[in-house]
Amino acid sequence: MAVGFQEAAAMRYDTPTAFYIGGEQIKIPGPRSPELFNAFFSRNGIPVKYLPVFVEHERGLAGLFSFVRQQPNIRWVTIGAPYKAQAADFIDRLAGAASFTKSADFA
Repeated sequence: MAVGFQEAAAMRYDTPTAFYIGGEQIKIPGPRSPELFNAFFSRNGIPVKYLPVFVEHERGLAGLFSFVRQQPNIRWVTIGAPYKAQAADFIDRLAGAASFTKSADFA
């Protein structure tokens, strides 16, 4: 189940963590990626958790990226619809196909 940005910001990140960021569509039933990745990590003894985070409005992306940059254990962010294009504005450098599509994930 996805958590809101405020809830995610209140959590402690003692182990490597990834965020899956999405809009309204990730609330219920939720994205499959975190469930699949978490099962893979657990099965293979990889100490990483993949957390789906709901961002209610596009303007919430700025706060989210600012928060993520301050958290050394948040290792990557996967951006889901509808925010892929908007998230490119918060990436330091777009390379390869991402520079063409202006759509990227964040590591």
